[in-house]
Amino acid sequence: WRQVSDQLALRLPHFAGTLSDGGGLDVIQTTSIKATELGAADLKGQDIVVALGVCTDEEQTKLAAALDAAQDSLAAILADPTCGEETRSRQKAGKYVKSSAIANACASIIPWSAAATGMRVLSKTDTLLERKSSEDYIFAVLFAIHGLGVTTIDAVKSDLNPSWEKGPIRNAQEFKKMADCCGPQIAAAISDPQTKKAIDSLNAVDLRDQVGSYRVIVSNETPELEDFTLCILQQNDCFGCDAPILDRPKVPLQKEWRGKPLDQEAAKQIIIGHLDHPDAADCSKREDWSWRICV
Repeated sequence: WRQVSDQLALRLPHFAGTLSDGGGLDVIQTTSIKATELGAADLKGQDIVVALGVCTDEEQTKLAAALDAAQDSLAAILADPTCGEETRSRQKAGKYVKSSAIANACASIIPWSAAATGMRVLSKTDTLLERKSSEDYIFAVLFAIHGLGVTTIDAVKSDLNPSWEKGPIRNAQEFKKMADCCGPQIAAAISDPQTKKAIDSLNAVDLRDQVGSYRVIVSNETPELEDFTLCILQQNDCFGCDAPILDRPKVPLQKEWRGKPLDQEAAKQIIIGHLDHPDAADCSKREDWSWRICV
């Protein structure tokens, strides 16, 4: 878990970007701390705490003491499913505390309240953390930072789903633009059972959840869904999406391959990989595939 934590702390600032007027400073600052090495004051001033694999009595006791000392500054406490019950009971997002009966009642009865916003944010982060993948961990934290107003994160600010957070006016404006620009595509999509199923499934997930959305799309690919998404998202940008392309970390170009300068021919051989092809490199294993991705 320490390696996972270290990698998460290293990669998060790249996704969050840099301050436009801050001389290249990161939008967010991160640190990775082993639970058993936590001091009572180590979490003071932090906005988000993410607990990963905190399950032993010693780990949970030290984390609890640090959380108690930092309670005034914390916007969210997230915990992955492998954490102990005591740690998971401390989960919170904004005004919503998972273990609080009053917060749960308020969030359920008043969907536009701050507690309801926090409950929705925590639900999204729980879904992502349950997948146990590095990308989902990153977006769980970004959703919490942006959704709770800690700071604006451009990578997750474009929300396609109607929501209480957007408000009725913006929801209505987006729906009107969809109807005005893509009426025929919408009618065709909801008339096709498979496409309608895909749209309902997409509405059930946060469309900024790239893994969840991709799973739905590849399981329900139809020409109607392709026309629907092309019209709404690309041709007319009905939701005003503007997610920046990541420009960090800076990865240097490869200059050599197998002890020789990397030229056009060598680049072609790398793409061909181990495929049994006349233009493959001498080191090719002559397989039925070029490359295999092993996880």
